[in-house]
Amino acid sequence: MGWDPQVVPDPQDESTFLDSKLRWDEADGPGHAALLDLYRRLIRARRNHPALCDPSFAESVDLLDDGRQRWIVVRRSSGVTVAVNLGDATVAVSAEGTVIVATVVDISLVDGQLVLPARSAAVLIAH
Repeated sequence: MGWDPQVVPDPQDESTFLDSKLRWDEADGPGHAALLDLYRRLIRARRNHPALCDPSFAESVDLLDDGRQRWIVVRRSSGVTVAVNLGDATVAVSAEGTVIVATVVDISLVDGQLVLPARSAAVLIAH
């Protein structure tokens, strides 16, 4: 198997370098500001919650998913849960802990059920 330019741009091409540079003048534009804010909240969560830095990923993961409804929940023995809804409808999944990062404001956790609107995600930490 060789390099496929239709899948990955040529890393040696100058246009790849130029196309990959951050355009900080766009940071306040539609969509960009929200994504930058999400990255900052994820970095802050990682700094404030050591369980997010647990390197023992492979041997301590429990995975639940529903391919039809397009959601996935990853639980780590360190007490971290990541729940993602890639679907077009709201879903409720089993989850415990405290939501520390959410991609939208209308995510709720009630009686062990995390309600995820369409195309949303949440990171939880066990109590």
